[in-house]
Formats: sequence, C-alpha cells, structure tokens
Amino acid sequence: IRIISLSAVEYAKALGHDTMIYLHDEAIQAKISWKTFLALLDNRFIKVHRSYVVQRECVKLIGKNYLEMHSGDQVPVPVKNMRTVINALTHKK
Repeated sequence: IRIISLSAVEYAKALGHDTMIYLHDEAIQAKISWKTFLALLDNRFIKVHRSYVVQRECVKLIGKNYLEMHSGDQVPVPVKNMRTVINALTHKK
C-alpha cells in the first residue's frame, strides 16, 4: 500500500479496471477503479476527457486538442470539450 498526496498527482487516466496515476516524476498503476479514483479528487482537478483528469496547477500549455503538463506529457482533450476546459483552467472555482 502506498499513500500518495493529491498535490503530487499531475494527471491520471483510466486504464481498464485500474487507474494510471502520473506524479511529477513517476507513473503508478493503481488497483483502483476510475470511478472510485475520481470520487477521491477535489476541485484542483478537472476531467478533460472521459479517461483523463488533470491537476489545474500542473498545466503548462494549452494546445489545439491537448494540454501539455509541467512534465512535458501531453493529455488529449476532445475539440468539443476544449472551450469548457479552457474556462475551467482560467476561472477559479
């Protein structure tokens, strides 16, 4: 069992029955369902795709159909969701 601080999570994605959690310097395949994982998150995170969530503070760049994270990883964002994602990133909740 490993305890991970939410502040260390850059983004996460659904992976079958598991969840891939990307920290600032490593990736962890967690034996937790996507639905259960999403329930643990707070308002620092935005669901940008049906299979991806990102931590707002970790987004470095907004591309045409992706977000670039501080780590350099790119997270896909469907074009139809981009306006909503941009609004969520630029307005504090």
